[in-house]
Amino acid sequence: MKRTTLVLALAVAAALARADYLPDRKPIDVDVVGGQVRVGEGEAVTVAGEGALVWRLEAGYAFADDGIVIDSPGLHHCIVTASGEKFRCVKLKHVPGAKYKYTVNVIDRATQKPLAPLDPWILNN
Repeated sequence: MKRTTLVLALAVAAALARADYLPDRKPIDVDVVGGQVRVGEGEAVTVAGEGALVWRLEAGYAFADDGIVIDSPGLHHCIVTASGEKFRCVKLKHVPGAKYKYTVNVIDRATQKPLAPLDPWILNN
């Protein structure tokens, strides 16, 4: 079991290193209108030459620790920035034609309460 864990850790590290050489996709803007989370693209299209997807959030709100959750087990590694206003998901593998639902989780900084999550899509071209 330890060998499997080591091999998996090395594979993830190699994928992350590769993704750092590729440019990020143009940022996906996230805003809040009337208390509802919205994204600038209902379906974010990404291509093989892009290393990561990045979401930007308007002032007054922050991404939760699980601000972006992509339904793609083992294919993305996501982290929030220190300020909470950006979220970056590195593609560990690009699968052409794959479509993934993802969840956006936002917190209102004034009330510290979460807003209702949003579930848009990512499409790999």
